[in-house]
Amino acid sequence: MEKERKAKVAKYNKEYKEKHKEEIKLYMKKYREDNKAELCEYNKRHCKQYYLENKESLLEKGKLYYEENKEHILSKAKQYQEFNKESINIQKHAYSLKHYIDDKETISARNSEWKKANRDKCNITQHKRRKMFKTTASTLSISQWENVKRIFENKCAYCGKEIFLTMEHFVPNNKGGEYTLNNIIPACKSCNCSKQDFDFFEWYPTQKCYSKAREDKILKHLNYTNNVQQLKII
Repeated sequence: MEKERKAKVAKYNKEYKEKHKEEIKLYMKKYREDNKAELCEYNKRHCKQYYLENKESLLEKGKLYYEENKEHILSKAKQYQEFNKESINIQKHAYSLKHYIDDKETISARNSEWKKANRDKCNITQHKRRKMFKTTASTLSISQWENVKRIFENKCAYCGKEIFLTMEHFVPNNKGGEYTLNNIIPACKSCNCSKQDFDFFEWYPTQKCYSKAREDKILKHLNYTNNVQQLKII
């Protein structure tokens, strides 16, 4: 009898849910909105407790799922990174900057130890950079750099974001670009890394952050006319 009663109740509940599907959906949505904070707190406690009690089995399941769906997971991750490339780079930069500020002494000590253990690599890299800069002019002063940042309102010349700025070679150093007022503009780390040694006139128009107004401002500052620079006398 008990078994029949349970089956009858289950059937009634299923039919009721199907019949009042939209009503239940709206009610649950309103309930979640009205009790958001309490539900969040409950889920935190419940999920944490459940994870601690089932840690090993959950890790094993996760590992097994990853092995069985590795290609799909990597494909989805790649698509997400490509679609959110700019925001991911900004988040990474913000995290790196915070991490460096919070743990500056430890990072400096670790870098110093690595340099001591890899003197040959460091010497070769420094030699290459010195050789590269010897072939081009290097006259940018601190006051000139500060003035350039003021001209661009302490924002990235490419994307316009007001975050930590690097010295960007408009014409790449390995293509003859000088370290001078005629060639250095402020850029965020994300844009600087994205540009690499690409030609500005080919690279910038393809970017999501492209702005005709910012492009005109850059070219005006560097004294370009018809994509050709009229060099300033400094």
